[in-house]
Amino acid sequence: MHFLVEPETLGLLLDRRVFVAERQGVPVAFTVFAPIPERNGFLTEQFVRGKGAPNGTVELMVSEAIKVVGRDGAEMVTMGMVPLSRKVPASPTDPGWLRFTMNWVRAHGRRFYDSDGLEWFKNKFKPDRWDPIYAISTERRFSFGTLYAIAGAFTGMPPWLAVLRGGLKAVRKEAHRFVRP
Repeated sequence: MHFLVEPETLGLLLDRRVFVAERQGVPVAFTVFAPIPERNGFLTEQFVRGKGAPNGTVELMVSEAIKVVGRDGAEMVTMGMVPLSRKVPASPTDPGWLRFTMNWVRAHGRRFYDSDGLEWFKNKFKPDRWDPIYAISTERRFSFGTLYAIAGAFTGMPPWLAVLRGGLKAVRKEAHRFVRP
């Protein structure tokens, strides 16, 4: 999930729209909207809040940005997907091992990725709907290899390495809690 730690957020804006929130003339937050080809809409690609931004800055900025692109003719805005969301139920054709894995990741992966928090944040904007996004494969049944490839696309590295790194980070964090005076 390289997008979570990308330091170069404004390097290549091209056709994106950038909205900036200021407090007493000083930028305190920004959001980047990327156009969605063939959909006459935008994706909220990023929203960044600085330390000097009052609570609610991101929400107000995104709300105002949505109004602006709407006045300019956009027909839709999406905040993107929420991996592991519970808003869209699992497909009844999903294999049992996949349902078990997704539930396990939801339960134990919160320290690394807060899908519930992201879903809660996006739900504050009262979306018209939550559209499911499905992984499509040419296989008769969804396989572990396909899941592994999807996980690799999200992590930007072999999934086993992402799990190892995350596990080591968690162990260090927990050990640090016990070592502290």
